[in-house]
Amino acid sequence: MIPADFDEPDDEIVPGPETPAVWERRADETDQAWILFSRWVLSDAPTIAAFARACPEVSAPTIHALAARGRWRARRAALEAHLHAARVQGAVAEARAQGEAHARATSAALDWATTSILDAQARGVVLAPRDAIAYLKTAIELQRLAAGEATSRSSVDLSGATDEQLAAMRAALEAAGVR
Repeated sequence: MIPADFDEPDDEIVPGPETPAVWERRADETDQAWILFSRWVLSDAPTIAAFARACPEVSAPTIHALAARGRWRARRAALEAHLHAARVQGAVAEARAQGEAHARATSAALDWATTSILDAQARGVVLAPRDAIAYLKTAIELQRLAAGEATSRSSVDLSGATDEQLAAMRAALEAAGVR
């Protein structure tokens, strides 16, 4: 008698390019074995023992024997791995498409802003230093966003600057009205 909590070893099955997927019907699989395997794979029973308890029309020893012979656990694991990989590939493709769309939108926004500034300069309008800095800051954030980088990371490493350089920067910022 097979114990109620018995499951076959968790062998890893990887189909080759010329073989059908391991979760598909095997050539040597009987109708009963294929139907029971399909029902178990589609069920929410976590183990073959749990499936056997939920399937009273077939004896538990028969289900366990068919499962061991047909390597049900390994086939189900291969199917779940395949489905997971397909979901991951879909998510990656979607993220790439969104990234490309964001990059196009960012590029269009930067082009529009640059053209607007150049048109304003052609009409004799000079940007105030505050506006120029705001434009530059926004442009950097948009470029970082398009590159997939965090936009909140806008710090500058001033650890190597001298006191005189820092004082000059502070004075330039204050003259531009930036606090």
